[in-house]
Amino acid sequence: MNCKFCKSDRISIIKQIESPHVNHLYTLFECKNCDSRFFNIKEHDEVDLSKIYEKVTEGGKLSYSEEFRENRYWANQVKIIMRLLGRKPVSVLDVGCRTGDFLMHWDSGIAVEGVELDRNNIQIARKRGLTVYNGFFENIKRADHVKIKAQDKEGKSFEMEAGELLSVCIQHEMDHLDGKLFVDYLSPLKRRRIKAKLDKIH
Repeated sequence: MNCKFCKSDRISIIKQIESPHVNHLYTLFECKNCDSRFFNIKEHDEVDLSKIYEKVTEGGKLSYSEEFRENRYWANQVKIIMRLLGRKPVSVLDVGCRTGDFLMHWDSGIAVEGVELDRNNIQIARKRGLTVYNGFFENIKRADHVKIKAQDKEGKSFEMEAGELLSVCIQHEMDHLDGKLFVDYLSPLKRRRIKAKLDKIH
């Protein structure tokens, strides 16, 4: 077993946690290299995660109906997020929002937007009055490996090396700190095309 983020083999087991959806225990791992915690979602091959997701979010016809019905699962997720933040968020972005069920559970005063690949899902979400984006993709050149110096939440300095996915995530967040956005990597022509698409949505 290697870390899902930095690929280090310095992995330890924290504990086993019973799934709230299936009768299985899942092992919670911790990486001693990057301090991330994660599960192995393939720990039980017989478990079909897509079916669990459909069941939990009341899938089938309900999820794909323009009519919105409150869902206890999503309502609870909203409460959890606000409890973790300690306040109401100003805005929410749901990547992989499907038909927008989760976004529909936020108060009207909060700006909500989604990103979705499936065009049928997008049509339903937009008919519900949601702003959902699709089709803005570009391969951004990133370094395969990075070494950074940073501070932890206590202000203590540390150095860290990262590769693959974690390396990409760090470079992406560094762009935000520098005020650089995805569109800044694009040519003026591509930026104009994206703006034209967004103007049509709004």
